[in-house]
Amino acid sequence: MLLAFWKQGLQFTPYLAVIAINLSMAYVFGHNLLRGRPSVLLQFVTSAHLGPSPSAEFIAYLRQQCGVWLGIGLFSAGLALLALVAPPLRSLASIVLVTLLVAQALWFVISHEIARIRFSRTETWQRSLSLILRRDTWEKLDF
Repeated sequence: MLLAFWKQGLQFTPYLAVIAINLSMAYVFGHNLLRGRPSVLLQFVTSAHLGPSPSAEFIAYLRQQCGVWLGIGLFSAGLALLALVAPPLRSLASIVLVTLLVAQALWFVISHEIARIRFSRTETWQRSLSLILRRDTWEKLDF
């Protein structure tokens, strides 16, 4: 935010926010994944949802999902950084970033449905969203 005061002619504050949010998302999903520890999604399913014990196949699916979210976060942050430093690309980058945001919301729902159908899971995207918004859920997770 200090940069906004330093170079007031640049309208880059939204891109800084997009970079920060997506790098945070990449960290949340990638940190344990890259260290070989239980993924944040596995922790979420076992400590917050308290559903049935996950199978090895479902655990692998959750690791893949963490990889997808890690990739989306890094790609979105990189695209926002590109838009930040290359103003002529901002309009195209903005369209792609909004499209990615919609795709993320759709994937959130679709990935839950895949888990429900393929792995007979009881978790729903509505319940996951409700749990994500609760502070005590985040306190149970190890990043």
